[in-house]
Amino acid sequence: MVAAVSVACFGGLVTGLILASRKRKEKAPEKWIKVGTISDLIVYPVKSVAGIYVHEGTATKLGLKGCDSIILRDRVFLVVDSNGAFMNQKKLPELTSLAAEIDGDSLVLKVVDDPNQRIAVYMPNVCLHPVVRPCRLYNDSIKETLDCGEEVAIWLSRVLKREGLRLYYHAADKSQRSMSKLHKKFPFFSPDDLGTFHDETSYLMMSEKSIDEINSKIAGSPLTHKSFRPTIVIKGASEAFAEDFWTYVRIGNDAGPIFKTAMPCARCRMTQMDPKTGEVRPDGEPLKSIKSIKRQIRDRIVTKLTEKDAILGAHMGIFDRANVKIKVGDPVYAALL
Repeated sequence: MVAAVSVACFGGLVTGLILASRKRKEKAPEKWIKVGTISDLIVYPVKSVAGIYVHEGTATKLGLKGCDSIILRDRVFLVVDSNGAFMNQKKLPELTSLAAEIDGDSLVLKVVDDPNQRIAVYMPNVCLHPVVRPCRLYNDSIKETLDCGEEVAIWLSRVLKREGLRLYYHAADKSQRSMSKLHKKFPFFSPDDLGTFHDETSYLMMSEKSIDEINSKIAGSPLTHKSFRPTIVIKGASEAFAEDFWTYVRIGNDAGPIFKTAMPCARCRMTQMDPKTGEVRPDGEPLKSIKSIKRQIRDRIVTKLTEKDAILGAHMGIFDRANVKIKVGDPVYAALL
């Protein structure tokens, strides 16, 4: 069943894609309807490492930024191999054993099960004495990242049991990504939506209701949003998967930031991995159930564009009013188009 709010608003992703194919909207929407409130904000400083929950953050073009530290930014650190190619949990499941903290001007990495195994990277030293390196993220060649040094490289290689690992930092204040062939298939996707070391866009939004629906279909321990790594989690949505139909989203009051859905989020086998242990579920879940549910409710246009992938959540970029604070408990509005 199509989400009720999408019928009321005609504000769906499908509608947005159709309108965008004719002409991309240049002005911010004027009419809104409340669709929920923020229940969680998560910043993932290191790609594929556990996130840090924040009560409030600044919605920048490049992703969510914590208010307590200039280095608490979403996906600005990247573990790479000896060839400068990115590592994620699919390539290196041992990354699930790590947690990140911010301590003043330092990034602290630690082993979850052994807090004594930890290392601090003092970022002023990294930035004041920059060693610039290129790296590869999917098909992108990112020209300028800062190498965080030998000490953390040796530590990562030891605790993750892989020689040649290094830690890079995205210090640039603009994205170094380029739109892929996949991105160009979606008429609402623009270069402004690209982030730092994100897979697709600088924000991923999803609702608690959608996760509850997935859990109702699978056996075993219930999943949490940690398996899906969203930036913004919303409670109070009218129905599961309502976020599929939000073309524009505003957070907070009339001056709050406005987000635009660039494309739906096609989930990968990383969702089948236990976020604590890296172990893969043998039953094919949750991908099997997500695909099954989505086939029943997806519009044919979106189904065609996503090529029958398992869709859960919305990849978003900021359309208007960047650098505005958002916080847990803020109301969330979808546009009436």
